[in-house]
Amino acid sequence: MLKRKHFPTPLIQEGEKPLLPIIQISKPARLRNLRLLFSFWGLIFRITWLTITRRATEARKGKMVREMLESFGGLWIKAGQLVSMRSDLLEREFRDELSKLQDRAPGFPFESAKPMIEAAIGNEMDQVFSIFNETPIAAASLAQVYKAKLRTEEKWVAVKVQKPFANEYLKQDMKFINTLHFITKSLGLQAHSPMDEMVWELRQMMMEELDFRYEASHMRRMKKSLKPHKKIYVPKVYKTYCDRQVIVMEFIHGPTLSEYIYVKNDQPEKINPWLKENRIKPKKVARSLISSQLRQIFEDNLYHGDLHPGNLMLLKKNKIALIDFGNIGSSDVEFLRAYQIYMEAFTSKSFNKATDYMFLLSTDVIPAFHLGELKRELRQLMRVTDIKSSVKELPYNDKSLTVESDKINQVVAKIWRS
Repeated sequence: MLKRKHFPTPLIQEGEKPLLPIIQISKPARLRNLRLLFSFWGLIFRITWLTITRRATEARKGKMVREMLESFGGLWIKAGQLVSMRSDLLEREFRDELSKLQDRAPGFPFESAKPMIEAAIGNEMDQVFSIFNETPIAAASLAQVYKAKLRTEEKWVAVKVQKPFANEYLKQDMKFINTLHFITKSLGLQAHSPMDEMVWELRQMMMEELDFRYEASHMRRMKKSLKPHKKIYVPKVYKTYCDRQVIVMEFIHGPTLSEYIYVKNDQPEKINPWLKENRIKPKKVARSLISSQLRQIFEDNLYHGDLHPGNLMLLKKNKIALIDFGNIGSSDVEFLRAYQIYMEAFTSKSFNKATDYMFLLSTDVIPAFHLGELKRELRQLMRVTDIKSSVKELPYNDKSLTVESDKINQVVAKIWRS
């Protein structure tokens, strides 16, 4: 259990937090796929019209797509999150809009959650919990979270409950995506596009995230593997009270990084006193997180696959708690070795070697007649990146590894399309 000395003081008071909107969730309508189809065609028409009239910016198109995906929820939000990471397919401004899909979602009534909770704990709620706040404290695309206190253990816990009819929505929506995928593939509209892998990845990700037993197992494994990462904490899971639709875990007292960013932008005068009071230095937090992520990938080969600000919690003395372990990854050993050599070559300025290993890492066969052109462009881009990294006066966004990786992916995509 996390020691009390690591509990930070509140950054946002209870009364300052807006309550989640609560909506009743019903079974998916029979004509849902037809509505989806009309929505997609309507979106395509609006974007095409904006393009013709020269009013279509990448940010505006991304916002339109994001709003439509949010209206359908569940799998569509996850699909948008997945696509938002594909710098080889979409421009940064478009992806920045899709990345906002990780924000707050509406909740559902407690009356719908109660039967699922009692089925998981195998008892009436008041027999297991001495306190249970029936107002959810957080909600995402597939679940919502309540704060409670276990009667026997006398510990505060977070109770994560799956949204009603989540499986029914998944089956119907996957059927629609598979049909759309089949049609576009048959018409030859997916040339050199990794849609097969993306559809498979989306299906697999949703199957795991809709069975909370996977997440409980992920948390136990990562609590063990991250123990040597001194500044990273994983909450304890109470597996006795968990099943497919409910997971009960240690409650972490502290703000998420999303809340920190919100307060920093909205009430900046609060930030420095709070950081000083809790002995938190943002640069040290960032270094610990980056170091841990690299160790998760290269040493443990078991890594948190969804480290957005809503899944990171700030604790006293620069400690970080990770939450939401529905998406955990590991890599093929041969791929991991090649990727490590690529990173070492890139950072040691062996750009020729780095491009060779980049080709080995490619999931597709690159046409031989493009190799010379592609290798030359990649070497030039790596050299420019190296020069930029040594100029301290340049803003971070002009020289970050993420930005340069985006440019590399776009060069490869351009070669494929030519």
